[in-house]
Amino acid sequence: MSLATTAGLAHAGRAQEITIAVDPFDMAFPAFQGLSGLFPLYTWWTVETWWLTYFWFAVAGVATGAVAWPEVTGIWRRLNSRTALHDLRDYARSNIPAPAAGLFKPRG
Repeated sequence: MSLATTAGLAHAGRAQEITIAVDPFDMAFPAFQGLSGLFPLYTWWTVETWWLTYFWFAVAGVATGAVAWPEVTGIWRRLNSRTALHDLRDYARSNIPAPAAGLFKPRG
C-alpha cells in the first residue's frame, strides 16, 4: 500500500496536479534534527523566529559584502588613480567644450 501511495504521489507531482512539501526537520535523520535549531520556523512566529531571520539576513549581507568588496575597492582605486586625476586636470585645462555644450541653444 505504501509503495502504491508513493507511486501515485510521484506521478501526481510530475503531472503538476499537486505540490509535495517536505519538512526535513521532522525527519528522524540526526543531521536534520541537529540543524533544525539554526533555521526559523515560519509556521509559528516567536521571538526566536525573528532573531533567526535577522541572523540569516546578516549572514547573507556579510557574504554579499565579501564577494562585492574587491570589486568596489577596485573601482575606487581606478577612480582615485593618478592617471584618472591627470586626465581630469588635462580635460579641465583644455579648451574642449563640455559634452553638453551647444545642445540647448535658445531659439530665435
